[in-house]
Amino acid sequence: MNPIVGKGDLGYSFRMQAPRSLEEVDILLANQRLLKQAVGPEQAAVIEACPEKFSDADAFRIYHAKARFRATFTTIAASIVGCSVAAPFLGFSHGRQLMYHHRMLFVPACIGTWVVSY
Repeated sequence: MNPIVGKGDLGYSFRMQAPRSLEEVDILLANQRLLKQAVGPEQAAVIEACPEKFSDADAFRIYHAKARFRATFTTIAASIVGCSVAAPFLGFSHGRQLMYHHRMLFVPACIGTWVVSY
């Protein structure tokens, strides 16, 4: 099976989903039966009648995947641009020297930028 071929996951090239085998489908059906037994017949009937009320986990996962990407991209861009702009004012020839000499400030600043932009 070609690893490139598969169903995409909203444009995330690193989250491709390959077609399932029959064994995997059997496992999914067995898990579905176990979950129906665990929640009880009444709750299983409610879920089957209106599954969109209970299917927000995928939307939640996609929302947070986008947020992680955006936070990582923002942190990298802000650190590169910020250090490159600040380096000449602080007497360094380039931003990498600034990052190296002020690691105790740079690492918490990157973590804080990532958390705030998440």
